[in-house]
Amino acid sequence: MESVENNRYWSYPSVDVSISTDWLLTFPKGTVASVGGVLAVTSAVGCPGGVLSGAVIAITKNVGHYFEANSDGHWFGRLSIPKGLTPGAYLLTAACYESREVLAYYQPRVITVRA
Repeated sequence: MESVENNRYWSYPSVDVSISTDWLLTFPKGTVASVGGVLAVTSAVGCPGGVLSGAVIAITKNVGHYFEANSDGHWFGRLSIPKGLTPGAYLLTAACYESREVLAYYQPRVITVRA
């Protein structure tokens, strides 16, 4: 513990943290999507809320879609890749929702968007 102008504080060394989850998105590794095309995405593990929930998948802050989960919580969706999207690598994210509550986050996956 150190003292700075009579204020006490603790400092901890920084550590690398890696988080893993069973919530996975399925599509082939190295998937390439085309601008103006469609990317099919499936949940490897269903949303915990079952029929009352759904999933939102997003490729950018402004490009995302909501897909309803079936009775066992699994979902499938086709994400439209906008024609104006700049080609490059993007992080595809997804989360399960019920009403406005997040039930689970899926591990993000990298996809490549080409012209």
